[in-house]
Amino acid sequence: MAIIQSQEYFLDPDYANIFTEAGENGPGSIWEIQYMNASGGNWGNQLEGTFTNVWQRARGQFGGYGFNIPEQDFVDEFEDGDPRLAATVFQVGDQMGDRGTFTLEATGMPHAYYSKKFFINASDEAPFGDPNPNGYSNDRVIRYADVLLFGAESAFYLGDEALARQLTNIVRARARNNNSAILPNLSSETGQELLDAILHERRVELGLEGHRFFDLVRQGRAADELADLGFTAGVNEVFPIPEVEITLSGGLITQNNGY
Repeated sequence: MAIIQSQEYFLDPDYANIFTEAGENGPGSIWEIQYMNASGGNWGNQLEGTFTNVWQRARGQFGGYGFNIPEQDFVDEFEDGDPRLAATVFQVGDQMGDRGTFTLEATGMPHAYYSKKFFINASDEAPFGDPNPNGYSNDRVIRYADVLLFGAESAFYLGDEALARQLTNIVRARARNNNSAILPNLSSETGQELLDAILHERRVELGLEGHRFFDLVRQGRAADELADLGFTAGVNEVFPIPEVEITLSGGLITQNNGY
């Protein structure tokens, strides 16, 4: 709550601006890892560029690796008219910048959606060296919206439902951008309905930014939500410890359960 009360940060009025180059280090940026596209880096030494852009871009003519694919249940999570969907996800038929129109034939893959948040144009790639590790998109590690929704979740568990609704509504108000026909404020929600509304807001506001798995784990929902993906409670909450670290510790470190 100290960050919120400091009034040092505020939400960029245009959600779609956040993941553009112009939106880097914006008013809602609390922690960004800085990258640039002029490093000439390579696969053994990343230097100043990021791999994030090429990892998430579509395959085929779009020159990406097609990782972090949005699924249908994520797309369905957005409320009708929520402009964050168009700012987050490319759908079939969308123009992918200067790389062309998104079709399944153009990607050579069956996926109907790709992340828009870390997309860059071909004209923005490094003019020298291997362009793959030279993406310029900063990693938005902590955004003010994330803090607001953490605050809402905390307020809920502390019994202050009014504050929980207030903080969530700040995020929803920015998303609807003065369009009163969409994303109405939370008003009378209470109990589980309110908690579900907060968790829903985290999923759509922060979608494809790397928070979902960790949210599910800390909320104790991973075993149910990720069962079809092979998540095992008591094992997959943590990562395996490298054998070399166990050896170097002289046995003081032991392997995590399940590995």
